[in-house]
Amino acid sequence: MAELSETQGDNSFVLLGRELRQRLATPLNQFSFWVFVLIGVILSGGIAIWVEVAKFIPGIGAVPHVETLRTALDTYFPAIGCAAAVQLAFAAEHKKYLVSFGYLVTVFFAVSSVLMLLLEKTPATFISWSSDAIGCLLAILMWCIANGLDVTYQDTAPNPDAPVGGPVQTLTSLPGDTSGFAT
Repeated sequence: MAELSETQGDNSFVLLGRELRQRLATPLNQFSFWVFVLIGVILSGGIAIWVEVAKFIPGIGAVPHVETLRTALDTYFPAIGCAAAVQLAFAAEHKKYLVSFGYLVTVFFAVSSVLMLLLEKTPATFISWSSDAIGCLLAILMWCIANGLDVTYQDTAPNPDAPVGGPVQTLTSLPGDTSGFAT
């Protein structure tokens, strides 16, 4: 309740801005966070894109098509962006402004993807490639926002056993006794 009384008079736009800045700033110096972004989100999450890019390497065997690469891009960013935005909304608990932001971003990514798929032109234009690149960058940014405060990806996360003085499995009995207390 202390948090509610501290923020009660604040504009929710200010609260949202503060929250987003904190979620983006916290993982900046966390090596494990960036390794997961690279391996989990960009490499593994974008496997369809990398398969289509590999087809452009001579001797791979498959016939490259620019349209399939654009379709892979058009479906990558809503998958990452929408999943991260919904994750943010579900984890927001009592912060309505964060829940609303998560759902708004989900709608943005879904509508953008559908529009890009429906409006694909052959040959691809600079605007369509730019839109795909921006969509992918925004999706990765949304993932960073959703997971920026998650202790799973922080190298300097607090030890969960610290409040009890160490691992609870090694505690047999607490030191001291209750003698001297009247019952």
